[in-house]
This record gives sequence, C-alpha cells and structure tokens, in this order.
Amino acid sequence: MAEQREPAWAYALNGLLIVLSFVIDVITYIPWKLSMLGSQYSRSQSGPKSVSTTGSPAGPYISTQNGGQLMKSCYGNTQTMDAAFERACKLFKDQRALGTRELLSETDEKQPNGKVFKKAVFGKYQWLTYGEMFETVDKLARGFSELGIKRVCLYMETRAEWMMTAHACFRHNIKIVTVYSTLGEVAVSQALNEAEVEVVITSASLLESKLINIAKNIPTLKTVVYAPHEFRHQKVKTESLPSSINPRAFDEVCAIGAKSKITENPNEPITPDTIAVIMYTSGTTGKPKGVMLSQGNVLGSASAMFTRITSFDNPMTSEDIWLAYLPLAHILELSAENAVLLAGIPVGFGSTLTISDRSSRIKAGSKGDASELRPTIMPAVPEISERIRKAVMANVSEMNPFRRTLFNFAYKYKLRHKKNNMPTPFWDRLIFSKTKNLLGGRLRVFISGGAPLDVKTQRFINICLCTDVTAGYGLTETSAGGSLQDMFDNRCGNVGHILDSSMIKLVDWKEGNYSVNDKPFPRGEILVGGNNVAHGYYQMPEKTKEEFSIDENGVRWFKTGDIGQMDNNGNLSIIDRKKDLVKLRHGEYLALGKIEAILKTSSVCENLCVFANQDQLTCVAVAVVNKTEILKIAAELNIPGEFEALLKNNEINKAVYEDFLKIAKIGKLTKQEIPSKIYLEKEPWTPESGLITDALKLKRTVLNAHYEKVVNQLYTK
Repeated sequence: MAEQREPAWAYALNGLLIVLSFVIDVITYIPWKLSMLGSQYSRSQSGPKSVSTTGSPAGPYISTQNGGQLMKSCYGNTQTMDAAFERACKLFKDQRALGTRELLSETDEKQPNGKVFKKAVFGKYQWLTYGEMFETVDKLARGFSELGIKRVCLYMETRAEWMMTAHACFRHNIKIVTVYSTLGEVAVSQALNEAEVEVVITSASLLESKLINIAKNIPTLKTVVYAPHEFRHQKVKTESLPSSINPRAFDEVCAIGAKSKITENPNEPITPDTIAVIMYTSGTTGKPKGVMLSQGNVLGSASAMFTRITSFDNPMTSEDIWLAYLPLAHILELSAENAVLLAGIPVGFGSTLTISDRSSRIKAGSKGDASELRPTIMPAVPEISERIRKAVMANVSEMNPFRRTLFNFAYKYKLRHKKNNMPTPFWDRLIFSKTKNLLGGRLRVFISGGAPLDVKTQRFINICLCTDVTAGYGLTETSAGGSLQDMFDNRCGNVGHILDSSMIKLVDWKEGNYSVNDKPFPRGEILVGGNNVAHGYYQMPEKTKEEFSIDENGVRWFKTGDIGQMDNNGNLSIIDRKKDLVKLRHGEYLALGKIEAILKTSSVCENLCVFANQDQLTCVAVAVVNKTEILKIAAELNIPGEFEALLKNNEINKAVYEDFLKIAKIGKLTKQEIPSKIYLEKEPWTPESGLITDALKLKRTVLNAHYEKVVNQLYTK
C-alpha cells in the first residue's frame, strides 16, 4: 500500500509544534507533579495488587485490597441479588434508573450497493426512577407467581424490560434461561427445546419475526410474554401463534400482579447458592453449555467490578451514566450493568446499530445513542474497540496534510505523556475534543472484556476518547469475574489484578511448555476460584465434574483452558489458550488467537481467522476486508473494477499481503506465525450468519467447516 507523503513545510510545522509542546510541558510539569503526590494514581503504581497466599508461584493468588477475604457484596449487608436490588430502589427512590429512547420515525433508504437499510430517528431518553422500576418489577414478579410460572426463557434484545424481568425473577426465585436475540430460527428452536421451556419472555419484534415461525416446533411452550414494539402503540401480531400457546403483553402480566394477593416470594427461600440464571455459553469451539449461576455468583462478581471502577478520589455517582448495548444474554453485560445499577448509577439502553451518529440504523443528521445519552461509563468487546479505532483512523487518512500533521504530532505527544498519566489539556481541547465526542464527550471509564485487547487499540481509546480503559478477564463460568485493571493503573498488555471476589491458580501445562517455575514470571493454565464461580453445567454432570472442583476449604474452582502469566505487581496477562494452540508438522505450536489479534489491527481488515492444519508447515488465513480500503488501494495502483473483482486481482492481493506483513513485523510475529497465504472475503461475519458469536468471537468449528475448501485451496496453491 502506498505511503502518504507529507509536504516539506510539514517538517517545519512539526519542529514548531515540538517547541510549543516543550513550553507547555515546562509550565504544567510542577503543578502536575504536585497533584500526583499521594494520588490514587501514585498508589496504584506501587506495591503488588495480588499476592500468592502460600508464597508459591502457582498461587492461589488473591487481591490485596479486601483484607485477604473473598468479597460477597459491596452493597450494604445484602447477600443476594433480590436484597441488593430492593436496597438500591429504596436508597435511590427518586433518581433515574432505566432510560429508553422512543422511536419517532423509520424510513427505507437504498444504499449504493442496492441494499435497503432501515434508517431511524429516535427521541430523547425517557426515564424510570428507581421507585418506578421497583414498582414494575414487584408487579411483574407477583404476576409471574400468580400465573404459576417457575422458570422463564429470556429471549429479548438488550432493553429495560430484559433487566426488569430478570430482577422480577430474582425476587421470586424464578429460574432464568438466556438465549441470544440474534440467533437464527434453528438455533433458537434447539435452545428452547433443550431447556424444555414453557414460558418465553420476548419482544414484539422477535415474536413477529422469529418466534411465530418456530413456536409449533417447541412442544413444551405454553406462554409467550412480549414487550411492546419500539413504536409503542403498534399492534402486536399474535394471531399466527399455535392455539396451545397463550400470548400475554408485558403490561398485562404487570396488571395481573397488581391485583394479586401474593406479596412475598412463594417459592423456595432465596440464598446466595440459589440458582438464578442458566446462561448458555457462546459456543466458540463446540456445543453451547448452560452455565448455572447463583444469586451469590452474580452479586459477588458485580460487587468486585464496581469496587474496581470507583474510588474515594474519583467516585461513581448518580451523575454518571452507563450505556447498555451489548447483549444482556452475555455475562459481561449482565454482571457489569448490575454492578452500576445496584450502586444508584442510571442505565440508558441502546444497540450496536444505533450507538453513534454514524451507526447503520441512524438517519443522517440525527443523534445516535451515545450523543444523546452522553455516558460516562460503558463496556466493549475488543472487536467494538477496534472498529472505533479504524473509523477514526479512516477519517485521519482523509484529512488535509496540515490537519493530519497536527493530529499525528498530538497523538505521539499524548502517547508519551499517557504512560506517566500526565494530562494534556491543550491537545485534548484542540485535537481530541472531536474524537472524544464520538461517544458523547463525557466518557471516563471504558471496560473491555470478552477477549484480549490489543495494546495499540487500548492506547488509542485512551488518547482519542480521552478516557481510562480497564481491561478485564472472565468467563461465563466465573460470572465475568476473574481480574480487572484498576481505572487509575494505565499500564497496558495485561488484564489487571485479581478481583476481590476471586482467586486464581496457575497449573503447569507440559504439552504447551508452560510452567509455574518459568522465569521471569510463572506461567500456566488459569484456574479461577471464589464467590463468582458457577455451580456447574445444566444437565451435564460429567462435563461439570471435568471442569469444576471444590477444594478442602470449600472454594469452588473452574479450569479455564486459558494460559496466564502473573507479574511481580500481581497483574495477570493472558498469553495463550489451549484450544487456540495448534501444532504444525515441524512440531512448533501456533497461538491462533494471538496472531489474529495482531493482524486484525490492519486498516484493510474487518475480521480475520487463522487456520492451521497439523500436517502442514505454515498457517493460512481468511480476512474479511474493508471495502473502502480496497477501493483506495485500487485507486493508488490505478486498477479499475468492481469490489468483488478487485479481490481476485493479483496486484491487490499482493498489496494487502504486504500490509499484513508490516503489521506482523510491528506485532513481532515470528516467521511461522505469519500466514503464508490470505484469502480475501467480501461478506462480513455477523452473529446472524452463525460464523461469530453475539460477543463477536470467532466460532472456530463453524468457520473450519465453512472455509474448508478455501483453506485446502490456499494450501495447494
């Protein structure tokens, strides 16, 4: 790919900026240095945050921030989710709790490629107070109990009704089974039949688009409760449901609850060990498993997360706002969203299609969710973070030379200062105020989970969005709990120190050549123990016995399959994964996830999967490419043609491969780790296609089957 050449005057400008920045540094250095004395940042940089309780490099490691105890709850004396929820609703009765935008209009808009997208205009956020939320939850719980419901399946988009339904079920000890809203009809049907679901809580749109088509294939299904359309007064079409299924509106169940004489939980008493959620894993390498999470699991994880993102120096308050847009059927969103909601922090709901002003469903000229809500805290998986980075850098590449020189200088300047946590108010106001406003302009904590976050991307979010990034580690089986970076600790390349509700052990993995006695740091398979570890897999006793165990102290442990490294500061790094490790013919192991994380930072690449056959000497890859970048390369090389034809052009392929080689060199990939050939894919991978999960992780088993012929051709070329 051709490099952008800057004009000669740009070098003179760069010299002038260096002098200007030196003057700014001289003026601001002493005040900054004084402000750092005794600050939370200074404290976060000193002393280990996790220590081995036995002195052994294998652990168990525990956080030093909770007096050596495993945290159960940070919300008063509560021990269960229902008690923590009721406490929050009483404490913050008149404050904002759940916010939803009203859909004002929707139009069909034809795209240049001929596809038709629905473009929407949304209004301002309408809020329920904590008192109003509690009233709805209580009515809903009583309505469920009045109807004799003991277990429900939550099959709904991330919205206020999802969260209120969950808390209604927590309140009356009604079990919840979660199903992703983006699953195809076949997958939804399989999930509902396997869980023998009798009651589904869904939305009007999912009822009309999917559930009606598969309801006849679910013999156990008796009741469907539906939340209203985005157009609140639009009639819901339920006529096509089988006569054996009783449809009920969300408000109808609340009305039944309002008249019910049931005032308290009529089911088994609730304890921390009461199973609250059966959450199905995303199934990246095989069949999804139903993880049994108790009330104590979710509460412990939420509590530990919240204490990591708030502090005496910089507390979270009701003035903060959480933007909820990831699937609530994913453990990261469920745990983290409850972490803030139970602390009195309002939650505004959005979606990946409406999050920014440029999102695919937002009509040009109207506001996306972040611009309207102006959140201060939000979650993201690395794929979302990488999309934000690439979108900004695409705009930078289109700037005129003067603006581009300013941006590049400011970026490098702030990068140096960020490592010392030194503020850069001049450049933040002059250059980064525009990029900061992409997500509302008030963001101060960005929680990243779901997969390792590339260092380059983490620094980019720090700099361009002017916010702290806390990368974490957890699984569905650990209620998203494991480790999380301190919001004041700006070191990259790790997933923080152990959460206060967790413990971690490292175990030798001889096949992968990892040992707890490795130098300079112990390495091994990660086992997570503590109050956030699930109680096993639903109806899978053998698998539960294989992956879970309880030690002599009564601590439950889960074998993650991830390979970790613990440094001297007590920070955990994820360096490998058993299932991502493939042995090539010459005996060398390749960590597929590591290679993918590095190569995906290429501006040409939207997504990428590395394939490695054990009888081959190299790996190969399939890359979903960015159409704009491909057309740009074609223009630079003066190659005419449509997008699809360009992907088959040898010169285009060579240029793209050379770009990947540059990224590989920057990422310090070895010769064996660099794919020998790359296939360029035009079709994006979406959860709807079944090739990636709702958390945007690769489904390797599915991808292996889908691209079997392509991979074989790459190896035989």
